[in-house]
Amino acid sequence: MHRMSEIQPADIEVPSGLTEAIRLAGSKAELARRLRVVKSAIGNWERSGRVPAEQAARIEAIYRIPVRDTCPHLYEGAA
Repeated sequence: MHRMSEIQPADIEVPSGLTEAIRLAGSKAELARRLRVVKSAIGNWERSGRVPAEQAARIEAIYRIPVRDTCPHLYEGAA
C-alpha cells in the first residue's frame, strides 16, 4: 500500500533545477531551511512539477540554478 504522498502521476516531471537544488543543499529539509519554507513545500513542488516563481528566483540566487531550469512552465511556448 502506498501513501498518497508517494504516488506521482507519470506525466508530471520534477523540474531538473529543483532536483539539482535538493542535491546541492544536501536534503529537502536543508533546502527548505535555506528558502525559509516548510519541508512539505518541497515535496509539494516535486509532486506538482511546479516551483513558485519567487522561490525559483531564490534558488537561482543561492545555488546559481537558472529559473528556466526550476520553473520551465514559465517558459513553455516561449521562442
